[in-house]
Amino acid sequence: MDKLSADWLTEGIIDFEYKKYIVLAYLKQIGRKFGNVHLYPSLSDLIAHRENLMHFKEKKTSFWSRFPKKLNQEAAKRLMLDFEKDITEDKVLQELEAIIAFSMPRFTKMIEEGKEIYEFVEDQMAFEPVGIIPMYTDEGYLLINHDSQREISIYQYKSSVFESAEEKYRGINLRFVTKDFIDFSRSFERVKLELAKGNSELPNPATFSLVTKLAFPEQPTVLPVAKRLLMRHLSAAA
Repeated sequence: MDKLSADWLTEGIIDFEYKKYIVLAYLKQIGRKFGNVHLYPSLSDLIAHRENLMHFKEKKTSFWSRFPKKLNQEAAKRLMLDFEKDITEDKVLQELEAIIAFSMPRFTKMIEEGKEIYEFVEDQMAFEPVGIIPMYTDEGYLLINHDSQREISIYQYKSSVFESAEEKYRGINLRFVTKDFIDFSRSFERVKLELAKGNSELPNPATFSLVTKLAFPEQPTVLPVAKRLLMRHLSAAA
């Protein structure tokens, strides 16, 4: 099971054993992907599923707290105010509670495994600017080299800033351009110069190199980590 629906908790049959089977099958597949160092979108999906469970749990607590309460007569005789709910949770909500209690720690454990892999991958990367970085850095190039091989992947990036009432968010879009190569006579700087000559809109493009010490899958692992490293650099320089 590669994907888990965003509404998996409440859709279909709400039965603890059935949902337990779905969760375990999903996590088993995620474990295989993590074993192959395939981080995304699995890690981000896991985080989203855990947040949805937390949100549902919070809403459920709020839901039940709005029900009317009655004075417990026995407590009143003892001059104590002891209120109890005038309604009891039905079987469905009890099943949902059990499913959440089962799923939440398992999602959390798998997320922690994913984060450990992410940190390991990041530690195996060297991210550096290529040549002199211009003032304009909202657009440019990212050159990715795996395990000191000759081949490199060239991506053009575009950075955008989104503002909310509380804070700013920076997003990065990467577009694959082409494959190229580097060697003792052809450096990253040489590749940057050729890119500048071929793109009149970016005569002096901001260019960054990312070299991995080990060979990792590019699409599901290297690119998401590279995006974060690039966003971190651009945010620090802003």
